[in-house]
Amino acid sequence: MIYVKLNDESYSYDIHSLIKAFYPDTDVRVVPYEEDIHSGDDAPEFSVYAGHEKIRITESVSGRVLCDYEPDTSGPDNRAEYKSELKRRLYTAMAEYTGRELPWIMTLLSGCISISILHPKRKRDWL
Repeated sequence: MIYVKLNDESYSYDIHSLIKAFYPDTDVRVVPYEEDIHSGDDAPEFSVYAGHEKIRITESVSGRVLCDYEPDTSGPDNRAEYKSELKRRLYTAMAEYTGRELPWIMTLLSGCISISILHPKRKRDWL
């Protein structure tokens, strides 16, 4: 089982889904940041700090920092934009950590929809 410590539970669904995409055959459990976790097996454990002033993602067992990002906080507080940035940073960190890329995820994270998805829907007057 892979444990992910997260300081803000409002992002737990997104964090769980993204990590699960990289580890589809492994159970993933998101726990509060304060909880002490030790799975005892060879599975990685991650820590995600999603704060307004920084995003920090670490592999907890080794202490390796996978992402340390300070978002621009000079503009208005835009939660949707911040959430998208968090997911992009987590995806990049996991891709580098695992050595795998999931091309379909970048389409979702960028907000772009492939024309091959839209074209059949236009024919059926869905758009």
